[in-house]
Amino acid sequence: MNRYFERLWRLLARDERDADPGLDSELAGVADEVRRTLPVVWLLGKTGAGKSSLIQALTGLSAAQVGNGFEPCTRTAAMFDFPEALPLMRFLDTRGLGEAGYDPADDLHACEQRSHVLLAVARLDDPVQADVAAAIAAVCKRRPATPIIVVHNGADLVLEQ
Repeated sequence: MNRYFERLWRLLARDERDADPGLDSELAGVADEVRRTLPVVWLLGKTGAGKSSLIQALTGLSAAQVGNGFEPCTRTAAMFDFPEALPLMRFLDTRGLGEAGYDPADDLHACEQRSHVLLAVARLDDPVQADVAAAIAAVCKRRPATPIIVVHNGADLVLEQ
């Protein structure tokens, strides 16, 4: 049994460009299923709340674009595997709520179907969180069993005041 898991680990860790004709199709199918079913952490929050910055801080991934203050940076949802070489989970970084002219309804519905837990990100120096509360309420109405974690960041900004 131990050799089976060692082979599976090697298959998961290998570069997709590396062909290994010695691996049987059953093991390859298991590896594909593991990749397909990684837990997805969906980050939701207002523009400038620090969603992308949180992904960078937790993972060290430089691919997550970081904006400047309340200026929007993330324009479309993006998945980030962590760790990159042999992922154990994925982060789903999404567009910020509250942007002028942006209706998040379709995006919310698509993201809730692709995620396992919702990480709501809010800045401590931004007391206006009605858009986030409404989005969470909509998700809870459609998927009441969705685990939700609320992260308040920006403590350093509050302490400076």
